[in-house]
Amino acid sequence: MMRAREASKSTEASPGVGTGRLEEGGYVVTSPLDPQLITEAETVAEAFENARDALAALATSRRKLFRKLAGVKA
Repeated sequence: MMRAREASKSTEASPGVGTGRLEEGGYVVTSPLDPQLITEAETVAEAFENARDALAALATSRRKLFRKLAGVKA
């Protein structure tokens, strides 16, 4: 994982999300509300698009896991 050089605070448009510029170039998006949400890209727009995709994938994965743990068939 690349290290963020300067992470910013949450933005009004995206509460609970932080962005940072990477030393190697590009940007990272993280969320203190969900430590598993970490994504990187060359531009801020791409990083947020990746974050939306990652969040959707996390939600799907968690739904499947919770159903499995609860014994509910999909």
